[in-house]
Amino acid sequence: MPTAPLGYSVPFSQRIRQQHLPALDGLRALAVAGVILFHFGFLSFSFGILGVSLFFVISGFLITHLLLREHETGGGISFSRFYARRALRIFPAYYVFLAVSFVYMAVHAIPLPPRLVASSILYYNDYVQAFGQDRANLISHSWSLAIEEQFYLLWPFGLTLLLRRRSGGVGILGVAGGLLLRGIAAAWGAEGARRGYGPIT
Repeated sequence: MPTAPLGYSVPFSQRIRQQHLPALDGLRALAVAGVILFHFGFLSFSFGILGVSLFFVISGFLITHLLLREHETGGGISFSRFYARRALRIFPAYYVFLAVSFVYMAVHAIPLPPRLVASSILYYNDYVQAFGQDRANLISHSWSLAIEEQFYLLWPFGLTLLLRRRSGGVGILGVAGGLLLRGIAAAWGAEGARRGYGPIT
């Protein structure tokens, strides 16, 4: 059983069972404020993208926390239950939003190319925007959710692999590989939007 690391009075097995993490509430507020203030023109793009990046970090941390808690309490990770929970949490509201947006764009004669419809429905709008297509439209914000959904799809398998013995090197190689690809993209002159919207983010 893991013991409490230096500086912690509560053992890991107890901390990982926490349902709510109050320390994250303030970070969420900062992230929301950054994005809203950017869209209302009070902050620059850098602050807006910082807010989105903070959301990514919080989301990744929370999903990892949930998976680790399931692994600690149940002895493993159920992929089917994880994907079912994510689908019930995200799909209903998101697809209602898409339906309303598509109707609005059709009624107001806003261009609605097939690639935009497909990429929004199937969660690869980040790739569409990374390569400079359809960035300024009503549903352009779906790029961030696309990145999150791709993370949800892959991370349970990656974390399961990392939880196995002697697999820490795999995680180090994965992080190093992502940083290397991002560095290569920058060195070859990839525009900032392509590096920012891309899944390596």
